[in-house]
Amino acid sequence: MDDKALIIMNPTAGQGDPASLRETLESALEQTDGWSGEVRETTGAGDCAEWAGAAEEDGFDRIIAVGGDGTALEAAEGLLTAGRSTPLGVVPQGTANVLAGVLCLPTDPAEAVKRALIGETRDFDLGYLPELDRCFLIGLGIGVPAQTVEKADREAKNRFGFGAYLGAFIEGLIENRSAVLDITVDGESVVAPGQSAILANLGEFDILGLTLAEGISPHDGLLDFFVIDHTEPGAVLESLKRFLGSDRKKEVSGFLHRKARSIRIESQTPLSVQIDGEWIGRTPVEVQVEAAAVSLVVGEAYSA
Repeated sequence: MDDKALIIMNPTAGQGDPASLRETLESALEQTDGWSGEVRETTGAGDCAEWAGAAEEDGFDRIIAVGGDGTALEAAEGLLTAGRSTPLGVVPQGTANVLAGVLCLPTDPAEAVKRALIGETRDFDLGYLPELDRCFLIGLGIGVPAQTVEKADREAKNRFGFGAYLGAFIEGLIENRSAVLDITVDGESVVAPGQSAILANLGEFDILGLTLAEGISPHDGLLDFFVIDHTEPGAVLESLKRFLGSDRKKEVSGFLHRKARSIRIESQTPLSVQIDGEWIGRTPVEVQVEAAAVSLVVGEAYSA
């Protein structure tokens, strides 16, 4: 008897033709020996989480999320809420596709489906926001990185692609130039000036050819927390050098790094917050790590 896969497709992700993509997904499923299943297209928020959470009860052995990083995140949230460990594969169809890059997955949809069906799985940590009952796979951004997502709407991304994020990034630098964060890291209080704060779960992903967050592990039961102060050019250059490298032991003015299991971030002026490329609101925000919470299919080159 064949194993069964549930392919959950977000038809609004990316800029391709949904009908053509669906045909490719169905064909790839049919051509993979030992597998059968079905393709479902989401019609709104919540569909992916609901279907992923119920997949095991519905007789599916594997879930494949087709869309951007947000689609994969919603599937992971559904599994976490339902307390299920059904393996989750990813077929990247979004604008940035950061998760697929970290997992070393194929970009071709047919090849990505095949890998999602027969590939090796690894258990990954999740970041969890108890006050909102939300989670993240890649990371959480506050201030500039979150405002970048907030301002880069669908129309801008359709017109300018990744360039939409650059314009929003510059706008965020200007608007958040005097931000100060009140942080509680595993019970320790820290006050830090900074326009960008990042909670990273996954490491070693590429943006514009630069390797970010090198050395961060999604398998250690910890989140890596960074605060960057953009107000002084010299400090920015030094902090970016530290962020783009693996040596973060030395404390640098304008750059803060901690590893933690739980973090709460507040600010006098509410700042934007995003998780895995989705804007979710403003500070304050509380985060804790859920260790080994989701089983993800990884590419052949994945080695973290």
